[in-house]
Amino acid sequence: MPLQALDKILPLAPKGTRVGILGGSFDPPHLCHQLLALSTLALEPIEMLWIIPCADHPFQKRMSSFEHRTQMCSLAFSRLGPEVHVVPIEKYLPAPSYTVRTLEHIHLLRPGIKLFFTMGSDILEQIPNWLEPEKLEYLSEIIIYLREGFPIQKIPAPLHRLRIHDGYILPNIQSTHIRTDFKSPATFPNLSLIDQKVSQYIQKHDLYR
Repeated sequence: MPLQALDKILPLAPKGTRVGILGGSFDPPHLCHQLLALSTLALEPIEMLWIIPCADHPFQKRMSSFEHRTQMCSLAFSRLGPEVHVVPIEKYLPAPSYTVRTLEHIHLLRPGIKLFFTMGSDILEQIPNWLEPEKLEYLSEIIIYLREGFPIQKIPAPLHRLRIHDGYILPNIQSTHIRTDFKSPATFPNLSLIDQKVSQYIQKHDLYR
């Protein structure tokens, strides 16, 4: 898609705007995702937070439709206020969805903004397998939050500059377990792990059966 068309997808962000980036499959988005977003809003000097659902996973991970996952993100993250935007940019970028390419396009479309790419410690060990991971630190600050069960043993070789929030630990909630709950009509999903609006959406559209 031409950059002019992509420009309409991103929220307006003048030069110098500090923007947090939170990407993921979000299949479905759950409480840990919401807590990670809230932590970023509360602890980082950002003015906006962009939630970016993955459109085409580079490791061929099977996912629900992009439209369903984007809509569930809108429901889950709308509780966090007007500073949070669900940005479906990866739907319009070449497949597969590479983080480095997404960040490069954001800089092309919003030159002069400062990005804060945030993730849980469970993702950190995967970074060496990403496309051109050595470029990430030049495109964004890297912010890490500890997640239960995923202590940081060492910083992956491509990264040298990152900031770790170690004052508390995010719960180890996994989308895989939530999808399993919804597969069985005999058991009701554990609502303590997922936003009730998202749960209602899943049941309405009969996802994960």
